[in-house]
Amino acid sequence: MSYENPLLTVTLDEVRNRSILGSILKASYENVACDSCLYVLIRHKYEQLKPLMKDLVTIYDLARCYGFDDNSKTIYVLFGDNYKKLHETCNCLDDDVLTEKHSVSENNGEYSSAFKQEYGTVAVGGTFDHLHDGHKILLSASSFIARDILIVGVTGEKLLVHKKYAEFLQSYNYRVEQVRKFLKLINYEQRVDIYEINDVCGPTASEPDIDALVVSQETISGGKYVNNVRKQKGFKELEIVEVQVIGGGTAQNNFKQKLSSTELRRRESQMKELP
Repeated sequence: MSYENPLLTVTLDEVRNRSILGSILKASYENVACDSCLYVLIRHKYEQLKPLMKDLVTIYDLARCYGFDDNSKTIYVLFGDNYKKLHETCNCLDDDVLTEKHSVSENNGEYSSAFKQEYGTVAVGGTFDHLHDGHKILLSASSFIARDILIVGVTGEKLLVHKKYAEFLQSYNYRVEQVRKFLKLINYEQRVDIYEINDVCGPTASEPDIDALVVSQETISGGKYVNNVRKQKGFKELEIVEVQVIGGGTAQNNFKQKLSSTELRRRESQMKELP
């Protein structure tokens, strides 16, 4: 039997044993309906960003090995007690999420808030086209360390006209909607301000009170550029928080193996060409 959008709970020991985690994800894949998703809730209170990022990368990366991708079956990794608020409101989720009794474990008070905030206002930016696992980890990290406000810069359409497979780019409004929906999964009550990016720096060049900027390994040079611009304007420099790239790429090979929106658009273009 397959289910629409079930919730799977996993312990920290299960997450950190690749063999066990692989078996769980493999079995879960077979029970998730096509064009649906699996929500994975880590039963652990995280106090620091680094171990959380390590575990998120492990789950997302391994899930791809067992068939979860960004087309027919997707995966979302949750942590902390945010799921309780989602259960109470449910407006930001599909109807079947958190309602499949077979997939939800009673918490018995085991869950507590995982959000150890480190910076008042945190910024993160990107195209966020065809929201994929790399985006999810980037946004999860940003939400985790933001105490008061999370600023998300989403690239405007004018800057994307020369992107590969540009005709398959999702609209700005749709991308914003997907970012908001995902962040509700991570922290329902967090204040999220979304800006349209029409230049290299976006809001980081105009908002003086930002404390930190979250970047991926491949865009860390952009963080240095932002700080140079802020210094010229008399703004305080931002703490640069680096998040791992998904898919095995490295700086030495220009992250050629990383999961990317470009690759997802290429696949979509090939699907359109099929008779």
